[in-house]
Amino acid sequence: MIAPTSQIPAESRLLDAAYRRSGLTAADLAAAAGISAGSVRIALSGRRYRKDEVQVVVPPDQTLAKLAGALGISAESLRELGRERAAELVAGLVPASVPADEEAAAVIAARRAVFAQVLAVVPTEELQAEIKRRGETLEEAHRDLDRLEANEAADAEAGFTWSDSKQAELDEVRERVRRLENG
Repeated sequence: MIAPTSQIPAESRLLDAAYRRSGLTAADLAAAAGISAGSVRIALSGRRYRKDEVQVVVPPDQTLAKLAGALGISAESLRELGRERAAELVAGLVPASVPADEEAAAVIAARRAVFAQVLAVVPTEELQAEIKRRGETLEEAHRDLDRLEANEAADAEAGFTWSDSKQAELDEVRERVRRLENG
């Protein structure tokens, strides 16, 4: 079950809109913000899967500020949402790892050109089928990743260390999510 749009935090909707306009991949955004791709995904969607249930999640101030800084969201926009602490953090951020505007614009322009070429040769029905297939697969991969990361955190908190095979399983799912997110 997916959380209704009305339940998704306003902060997540703001981040997601800026992310979609940016032309960045989730991996690019994670690198620019200095956080994990999983944290990016959770903050953008405003939800996390735990035990096959959807939980609505409000991004913490630090995560919100890092993503807002990387996406060019103003401190004032965060203040309008009542996120004063995150706004203060954004006002003090100097995003050194975010590419220069010209470089980002060039990356976005190149991706748009590739998309236009693909759209010119691949039938719409085939693209829609592939998007649907990848969306379902990506959602499954995210659920698996959320489950494994939650188990890993609970085990670490209890003082248990994961075996190499369990760690390899987690790494494999992380790689699967990364591949699916990057197409």
